[in-house]
Amino acid sequence: MSKKDIFVIFPYLKTTNRVLLRGIVFRSSEDLEGLSLEQQKHLKTLFAMFFLRNNLRIKRMVYACVELEEHDNINQNLQQRLYEAQILINYRYASGDLVLHQEHASMYTLTTTKIPQSSIWPEDHPQIDHNVENMTPEDVSSNKYIDGYDGMLNGRSIFWVVPGNRTYPPVPHLSLNISQDLWFDIGVFAEAERNWAWVDFLKGYKRENTELENRLFTAMDWYNRGTVTDTNEPEMLLNLAVAFESLFSLESTDKVTARFEETVMTLLGSFPRLDSWLKQFYDARSSVVHKGMTQHYLFYTKDREKTRFPSGYGEKDTAELTYGSLTSSGRRIFRLCLTTMLSGAKMAEDDRLSSLFVHNQERLSKILRLLNQKTQLPEQRLHSIAEVVNDLHDHHPWSSEDRILSETLVAVGNSVIQTYLATKPQLSEQAETLVQEVLQQLQRKDISADEKLDFFERIAPTLSQGLSNPAANQPSQGKQYPLATVLYLLSYVASPHFLTRKWMRPQNGSQGPSS
Repeated sequence: MSKKDIFVIFPYLKTTNRVLLRGIVFRSSEDLEGLSLEQQKHLKTLFAMFFLRNNLRIKRMVYACVELEEHDNINQNLQQRLYEAQILINYRYASGDLVLHQEHASMYTLTTTKIPQSSIWPEDHPQIDHNVENMTPEDVSSNKYIDGYDGMLNGRSIFWVVPGNRTYPPVPHLSLNISQDLWFDIGVFAEAERNWAWVDFLKGYKRENTELENRLFTAMDWYNRGTVTDTNEPEMLLNLAVAFESLFSLESTDKVTARFEETVMTLLGSFPRLDSWLKQFYDARSSVVHKGMTQHYLFYTKDREKTRFPSGYGEKDTAELTYGSLTSSGRRIFRLCLTTMLSGAKMAEDDRLSSLFVHNQERLSKILRLLNQKTQLPEQRLHSIAEVVNDLHDHHPWSSEDRILSETLVAVGNSVIQTYLATKPQLSEQAETLVQEVLQQLQRKDISADEKLDFFERIAPTLSQGLSNPAANQPSQGKQYPLATVLYLLSYVASPHFLTRKWMRPQNGSQGPSS
């Protein structure tokens, strides 16, 4: 598969500046700077196709121009990020002060292709009535295949267009919001103090907890369905219930209601009448699921029986009052729960909490696997191990380091040196000679793995002469200084704790740690 441009258009939204979402830059249709003339030509052709209704052509819209790669797995990742960006845009406008319909975030993806003429104009056949009439004076192409665009709406509906065609909104009489500005609206959302954890999430920085990330997007997708133009209260309530269950990963058991209540109250804390809303909401949800409807879409302002959190309002003889729909308050509760979960996950990730449960022997094995990924450039392989190397030094209780195999240390040291040499560093003749000599010694069968560790202590000072910034000796700098990653790893491999093994270990030919 050759590289190909994919044009992504949100015709019913606009932006005044570029916006980075999930690693993809979205622009205004008036911003074509930096694009090739061919890309500009295609975009102008596509922009001209979008009409609001009748002859009202849309003047400004949001778009992204990205390149399909030769590898399918990369393209799948790109399509996933586009899908995530659309969910985030829709979620932003399904919440807060500026509420738009889901259809406003309709996403059209188009690529150039040859289209069968019959996909645009029905074949002229005297015995077939297609029940349509061509009202335009244009001549129908006589070619069997014509230049056009392969399109997809929201990743689901396939369509084809050619220059001069018109595309209208997916629902009748959709209106454009005058004040809407994607750059400003995303910025205001991200800059809100309580949304601090959203910043990296919006930009698409790689996260450690991909399972939670997938859950968040699935939950937001269901939440967004509550803003479709053609919906009703039962559908909105049910979509919100599915959003909650997806967010909390609730399984369908006889205890699902209790789990739902416990999860919300753990995330948000316990306060008067929250328990009452939770029960009323889930009772309504169950009624819609099993009966198709409920009589109770509104919240009854009453304390739950035997509640631990009395509100101090209402008496036993006071008539029950209704206040707002269960769905409207539920959407606010959902947003708070999602932000709380995202914030907690971000704090745990920033604190590298998961690294507490990994042994350094496992880290060394992972480093070896990453260095052996020959499909990647050596510089990329060195950069990929930087964080793991950093963890080696941060988590080294020497009492457990006795379980690390000397053979693994030697294999890792040998592999990282070979990878570094593949970057073609500028080594002096003396350094080159020493490095090759060490690599030969590491292949010897008559030397124990414990004794081979000494060679890494010898080679490190020679390699360090090539480090232009000695202060940059942390693997976090590996992108700028690949040698820093190498030296930091070798300093672990040749640490005194491992170098003394040849004297401390019983002379019985054992190379690895004692059992």
